[in-house]
Amino acid sequence: MQAKRFHTEFMNQDRKIGCFISPHGLGHATRICAILSSLQEKTKGITPHLFTSLPSAVFKESVGNFIQHSIEVDVGLAQRDSLAVDLDTTINRLDNLLPYPKSLVEKLADECRDFSCILCDIAPLGILVAERASIPSVLIENFTWDWIYQPYTMLDKRLIRFSRYFSQLFKQADYHVQTEPICQPADADLSCGPVFRPIRSSRKMIRTQLGCNDLPVILITMGGLELELPFIDRLGELPYFFVLPGQPETKLIGNNTLLLGWQQSFFHPDLVNTADLVLCKSGYSTIAECYQAGARVCCVSRDIFPESRVVERFVKEEMNGSVISAEHFLAGNWITEFPDLIDSEPVKRNEKNGADEIAEFIAMILSTRTRTMDTDAG
Repeated sequence: MQAKRFHTEFMNQDRKIGCFISPHGLGHATRICAILSSLQEKTKGITPHLFTSLPSAVFKESVGNFIQHSIEVDVGLAQRDSLAVDLDTTINRLDNLLPYPKSLVEKLADECRDFSCILCDIAPLGILVAERASIPSVLIENFTWDWIYQPYTMLDKRLIRFSRYFSQLFKQADYHVQTEPICQPADADLSCGPVFRPIRSSRKMIRTQLGCNDLPVILITMGGLELELPFIDRLGELPYFFVLPGQPETKLIGNNTLLLGWQQSFFHPDLVNTADLVLCKSGYSTIAECYQAGARVCCVSRDIFPESRVVERFVKEEMNGSVISAEHFLAGNWITEFPDLIDSEPVKRNEKNGADEIAEFIAMILSTRTRTMDTDAG
């Protein structure tokens, strides 16, 4: 990797790092959480500044000291629920946000001028801010919005100009990191395996806290977004213990269906590690956590969302998992398939975390920022 030149001098201690985080789902936030947690372990004196509209609770359970700046930095795709996209709302919100106003970029650049670098997952506003502040930007992604928008342009051509705008912005990043499963392989500075927050508690401890007795645990998780589940009344008839995080409130339905609200105390990777089967949407963070735990997984496909195809292939080829359609899932037809899914061969647990590789990469960038890098000035 070639060191790149910037004009700002940074101190050895108490270094600030900017993080521009997309609020689309929770996958971008949890990925940054895993990276920052690893970085703070490896490099002392790091204070992340988080620029996002996501609630701070998402970050408090993983990141040490941090400062949050509540701001809309990205839209991604507006969703009606965890499986369905709302294109009209997406386009209206993009119209209101883009192009990023120069006054906003300048204001944020002033705030970030003494930062060591800016990480972007995958909000491209951070790239513009870093360029204006003359500090390095690091794009971290398994997809970018221009790639995601492409199939949707066939449904609404208004997305074409946004796709082109983002394509140019993403190319301006100083460093490019891609994480498996990669949707559009590129000539990146670093390519690594899935990024996940490490498991903290044992299966035995979590099972005791859940109160599942001797029943197999089925985790049904949709990435933190609400989804009406018309089959939920049928679960009480089955010899399993169902856990459903991301619900409006925490309550036990019957003797075997536990809904977990946002304020529940369970760490999601621990729930994944405890489950005998994980039923989830084909999104990044939960699949990465399943990959870590070696969990049996069945993922729910999402219409034309292009990341789904890549994630589903990864689930089948690398994780011995299975895929069902959203229609099949919502109808509850898969309920009769539980015995076969639970009896499927689990895969080996993976402890190699892409977050550690990325943290080492960022630490290397930071090590070059302890003195002025403008060699022409010398």
